[in-house]
Amino acid sequence: MLKKTVGVLGLAIAALAVAGCGHDSQTSTVASSNQEGTLVADPPVRTASLTSAAFAAQLGASPSGQSLAQLAGTPT
Repeated sequence: MLKKTVGVLGLAIAALAVAGCGHDSQTSTVASSNQEGTLVADPPVRTASLTSAAFAAQLGASPSGQSLAQLAGTPT
């Protein structure tokens, strides 16, 4: 009985993992070309957007960020 329960549970987890891989985005299209350098989604998905002042403030908030800012210079 336990083996059957574990098997069903494993199958359910696998089905959820496969279902979670896709997305239904209306903002980009999938490229039809397979040429090198072709983007998969056009336009590419924006993950973050910061102004240089906001980025500098985030860098200054931690010791490691301050060290990075000293090495790299002021964001422009």
